Amino acid sequence: MAGQAVNPQKEPTLEEILRKVIAENTELVNQHKDFQNVLTQLSNIALHSATSPRSAVGYYNKDQQTIQAAGANPPVGTNYSPDDPAYSNHELIYDSLHPHRNAPKVQIINDGTSTTTDNTLYVIASSNGGDWTPEATIKTGEARAFYNAWELRLRSPTIGVPYRVTEWDIWLPYSKTIISPTSPVANRALFTAQNVAVPFPVGALLPSITVPDGFSLVVTANVNNTNQVYIAGPIPGGSAIANVAVAATRNTLKPGDVIKLYITNADIVAILDSAGLGDTVDILVEQ
Repeated sequence: MAGQAVNPQKEPTLEEILRKVIAENTELVNQHKDFQNVLTQLSNIALHSATSPRSAVGYYNKDQQTIQAAGANPPVGTNYSPDDPAYSNHELIYDSLHPHRNAPKVQIINDGTSTTTDNTLYVIASSNGGDWTPEATIKTGEARAFYNAWELRLRSPTIGVPYRVTEWDIWLPYSKTIISPTSPVANRALFTAQNVAVPFPVGALLPSITVPDGFSLVVTANVNNTNQVYIAGPIPGGSAIANVAVAATRNTLKPGDVIKLYITNADIVAILDSAGLGDTVDILVEQ
């Protein structure tokens, strides 16, 4: 009727969508006793629903992406740089969303199914474009959540591996989570601290101390040291003790310098004094 106001159609809530999905799939719900299975299938149905609020502009949701080029695993003990071509797929979350923002939580689901080729996904994440997480592994059928994600970069040894990226919560039997550098992790009640003498003229490994996921080994060159201290790991090849003796494969800590290493154990790190005995380093790990 002319002149009559037309009320805009109200967007359904997530609860309304799921109620509708459940009502239309009662046979599915009744057949499956495993509630986890039901949630997985319902969430996937909702993910593809045309009326889902998350299908609106402003959410990061990409269905059935594929790895564009094979990115072979690097030599043992080495890592690719974030700009290496091995990371053939870049998920530009911040740049793709309008208004621009990081994704508070985004999941990658590995939909690979091959039993004859390696369908593993390897993912690095950044919350600011400059700092990147260690490489995360997502095996076939797994999902991982990344927090405060600005960009994700993916590789796989096999071209064409299918995957999804979504801000939806997807329930899978083997879902895992990794923490981005700016995401909070639970505080620890204890920490291990040691003062370690720096050897000379041959380097030595630090003592064995396990570093929990999400935490780092903190190495401080004692402020009262007389000399510089060399530090190295087992990359780009050879042992850490061999690397710490070579200028090209070690770092230098001046008195008072501090370095944080996101590694699994302190005993992969070698130290060496630059001129003589008498200097020390302090190491600390939250437990």
